[in-house]
Amino acid sequence: MNFNSFNQGRHLMRLPKKIMLIMKLTLVFMATIILNVSASSYAQKLTLYGKSVKIDQLFKEVEKQTHYRILYATNILDDAATVNVNFRNAPLDQVLNYVLKNKSLTYTIERNTILIKKAEPSFFDQITAVFSSGRFNGRIVDENKNPLVGATITVKGTKRYAITGSTGSFVLDLEENDVLVISYIGYETKELRISQSILQSGVASLLDISLNVSAAALDQVQVIGYGTTTKRNNTGSVSSITAEDIGKQTIENPLLALQGRISGIQITQDNGLPGAGVRMNIRGAFSGLSGAGFIPLYVIDGVPFTLFNGAQPASDNLNANGFSSANGAVSPFSMIAPEDIERIDILKDADATAIYGSRGSNGVVLITTKKGNKGKTAYNFNLNSGVSNVSNYIPMMDTQEYLTMRKAAFAKAGVTPTAANALDLVSWDQNAYTDWQKYFIGHTAQTTNLTGSVSGGNAQNSFLFSSTYRKQGTVYGGDFGATTFSGRLNAGHKSVDGKFSIDGSVNYAYMKNLLPNTDLSGIYALAPNYPLYNANGTVNWTSTSPLSYDPKRTTAQTSNLFTNVNISYKILHNLLVRANLGYTSTRLKQQQIDPASSQNPANSQVSTLRFADNNNDNYIIEPQAVYNTKIGEGNLEALLGTTFQKTNATGISLTGTGYNNEALLYTLTGASAVTTSSNASSIYKYNAVFGRLNYNWKGTYIIDGTFRRDGSSRFGANNRFGNFGAVGASWIFTQEEFLKNITFLSFGKLRASYGITGNDQIPNFQYLGLYSTSGSAYNYNGATTIIPSNNQQISGDFINIQALTPLQGWQLFRI
Repeated sequence: MNFNSFNQGRHLMRLPKKIMLIMKLTLVFMATIILNVSASSYAQKLTLYGKSVKIDQLFKEVEKQTHYRILYATNILDDAATVNVNFRNAPLDQVLNYVLKNKSLTYTIERNTILIKKAEPSFFDQITAVFSSGRFNGRIVDENKNPLVGATITVKGTKRYAITGSTGSFVLDLEENDVLVISYIGYETKELRISQSILQSGVASLLDISLNVSAAALDQVQVIGYGTTTKRNNTGSVSSITAEDIGKQTIENPLLALQGRISGIQITQDNGLPGAGVRMNIRGAFSGLSGAGFIPLYVIDGVPFTLFNGAQPASDNLNANGFSSANGAVSPFSMIAPEDIERIDILKDADATAIYGSRGSNGVVLITTKKGNKGKTAYNFNLNSGVSNVSNYIPMMDTQEYLTMRKAAFAKAGVTPTAANALDLVSWDQNAYTDWQKYFIGHTAQTTNLTGSVSGGNAQNSFLFSSTYRKQGTVYGGDFGATTFSGRLNAGHKSVDGKFSIDGSVNYAYMKNLLPNTDLSGIYALAPNYPLYNANGTVNWTSTSPLSYDPKRTTAQTSNLFTNVNISYKILHNLLVRANLGYTSTRLKQQQIDPASSQNPANSQVSTLRFADNNNDNYIIEPQAVYNTKIGEGNLEALLGTTFQKTNATGISLTGTGYNNEALLYTLTGASAVTTSSNASSIYKYNAVFGRLNYNWKGTYIIDGTFRRDGSSRFGANNRFGNFGAVGASWIFTQEEFLKNITFLSFGKLRASYGITGNDQIPNFQYLGLYSTSGSAYNYNGATTIIPSNNQQISGDFINIQALTPLQGWQLFRI
C-alpha cells in the first residue's frame, strides 16, 4: 500500500505546471463559495415580533423570511411551547440561539435545511449526570395509602411513561428537574418536580406519592343497575371509564380499555390476533359449584350481552360450539366498536350487583353507547393507520451453537451421528441458518381504522349515525388478517311537555377473518439449518414442513345485530313508568380447510373441510316504575320492575372428507362423505321481579336496599326460583357541622354493605336424569348396565340419585 501511494504521489508531481495551477485556483474558488454561502446563511436578517408565540408558528415565519426548511423531532422540542420574540433585522444565528437557549439543543445548516438536534453533553455534564440520575422507584397511593392500580406516570415533555402494577408501584429512569405528570381516573392530576432529595429517596427506596380524590369526579354520574347515582352518594363499589379514556388507546376490543385502569379486575387475552378471546375476572369471582362459570354479566344499553349458551366449561366465546384457529377463542366484543362507547361502569360488590340476582355473583359490566345531542349538526371523521411488529423473541441458538450442542450430546451418549439419527449433523448444510421465529412471525402487521359520525338535534329530537371500517393485518404476513365494518343509528324524541320520551338504536357489525389453523408463534424449535427442500427438490418432511402451515386456513364470518328501545312516560311529576326492549342476534360461520397437498405424502393424504354455524338470538322486555318523593329532610327513590328474557342458542359442526379437487374444499357438496361432529340447541328462559329503595338524608346519611326474585330454566322444577338482595349504607362524615371547618380533609365517607347474589352459569339440563353405559367397571351378572352420568353427588342408591336431580338449585354467595 505504501509503495502504491508513493507512486501515485510521484505521478501527481509529474503533472504539467499549468494543470497544477488550474487545480489550485479551482480549490480556492470552491472554498470561497462555501464560505460565502455559510456567511450568507447567518447574515440573513429577520424581523420578528410577538408574545407567547408558538415555536412551530415562529419556525414557519423563519422559513418564510429565509426560505430555509427547519426540521426537528417533537420528542426533543415541544412545538406547542411559546416564546416571546422581539427582533428587528437580527441575524439568523441570533434568533436560533435565543429560541434554543437552555434546551440542550444545537443546530446545523445543510444546504437549504436547518436541522435541530440534541447537543452532545460535555465531559463535565456526563460526569454530573451520573450523580443526578437514577432508576426511580415510586408507588402511587390514595389518601389512605391504598395503592392505585393502573395510574399513568409521564415524564413531562418526553415519551417516557409508566403504568402502576398491582401494588401501585412503578420504575422510571429519571434525572434531576424532570417533571412527573401523574393521572388516575377519579383523582386530581398531579405534577411533581424531581428535586435532588426526591430523586435520592426514590433511588434508595420506594417513595409513596399520594393523589387526592377529584371533587368534580365525586359528582360525576355513575351508571348502576336500573339507574344512576354519583360516586359521592353510591353505597356500592363501582368503577367507571369514559369515552375520553377509551379514545386514548388503540384497541379493537372495548374490554381491553379496562386493562390496567380499573382496580380489582383482571383482563386476559388469548393473543394479539384479530377477534382473539378476552376474559374478565372481577375480584377473583369464583363459584364453588363445579362447572359453574365466572363470566360477568355484560349489559349494553340495558340489554344483556353475556352469550353463555350452556356449554361446559362455561364460556361466552362465539366459537364455544365450533372450533379454534390461530386466534383461539372468538370474543363477541370484537364486534363492538370502541368508538361507539360513551362509558363503561363495573359493578363489583354485592350491594351493587344484587339487583341482578342470579346473574350478579361474577360482577356486572354496564356499557353505555353514544347518543345524539341537541345542537348544530356535527360531522366527525378520523383516519389512523399503524404498523406493529413482534418486539421480543425467545433467544435461540444459531447454527454453530446448535451443532456444537448436538455433537456434545451424541458424544456424551456415546452414539455416532448418522443419516438415520442426525440428518442435521451429517446431511444438512452446516452453515445454513434460519431464524424460524422471524420466518413465521417476523412480518409487519398493518392496521387501518376509519371512523365517521354525524349527529345533531334540538330540544325534542336528536340523532347520531356512526360507521367504522377497520382492516387489520397480522405478523404472519401474506393475506392473513381481518376486515370489520359496523354501522350504528341512534335516534331519540321527547315531547314538548317533557312527559314522554323514546330512544332507540340499531347497530350492525360484520367481520371477516382469515387466519392459519395453528398459532405460528409456537413454532420455533426447528433446527436452525433445517432445509425446506431436499437435495432432489422435494419438500423436506423430516419434521412437519414449515411450508405446510400456510395452506391450512380458517375463514370466519361474524355478524352481530343489536337493537334496543327505551320508552318512558311521566304519569305524575314524581312517578315515571318506562320499559326497555332489546333484541340481539349474533352469528359465527367458520370454514377450516386441510388440503391433502399440505400433508406428509408418507401418510394417507385426505383433504378435509370443517364447517360450523353458531347462532345466538336473545330478546328482553323490562317494564319498570320509578317513584320519587321527599320525606322529612331526605329524598326517597323507589324502583319496581320485572324481567322477561329468552335466549335461543343453536350450533352445528360438520366435517367433509374425500375431495377429488382442492378447488372444492370450501363446499360440503364437493365432499365424498359428510359427518356431523356436533349439533347443539338450547333455549334459556329467565323471569324476575326486582325493586330498590334509596333514602338520602341531607346528603349525609344514605341507605340503599335491593331485592330480586329470579327464575331460571337451567334449574329443576323444585328449585327454579331464588331470592336475592342487598342492603348498603354510607355516612359522609365531612358533611357534619363539626367537621366542615377542617381544611386538611375535603371529603370523607364510611360505607358498609351486605348482599346475596347467585350464579346460573351451569350446563343445560343438569336437572334431568341422564345415563351412560357402565362399561367394564359396573355390570350385573356379566351384563352391561346404565348409570347416572350427570349427578355430582353419587350416593350409591340408583333410585335416590334419580330423585335428587330435579332438586338442583341456586348457588348463593354472601358478600
